Amino acid sequence: MKLPSTTIVFLALFFPANPATAMSQSDYSYGYWWGGLNAVCGLYKLGYLSDKEARLGLSVMVDGGKEGIEDTKLKNKFIVLLRTDEGLKKQGCAKLIND
Repeated sequence: MKLPSTTIVFLALFFPANPATAMSQSDYSYGYWWGGLNAVCGLYKLGYLSDKEARLGLSVMVDGGKEGIEDTKLKNKFIVLLRTDEGLKKQGCAKLIND
């Protein structure tokens, strides 16, 4: 029986060949908060959020990241990126972040 290609892609994504390479909870948490922060920033750049709304959304993501990322190394990386990431500066979000 030949499996459809969508089934193969699904299996490859959700059942990795080497379980040791699966994402840790710390990695997931870091990606979640950093991704959320960038999503808010993208909406702000596109004009879907006012300064006030973007500042609130970014504040939620920054605070959540600081509290939710338990791995010290990843938490420090998150905090450093808040100050140094060029993407946040280009999109105009760096000025809205109060870390």
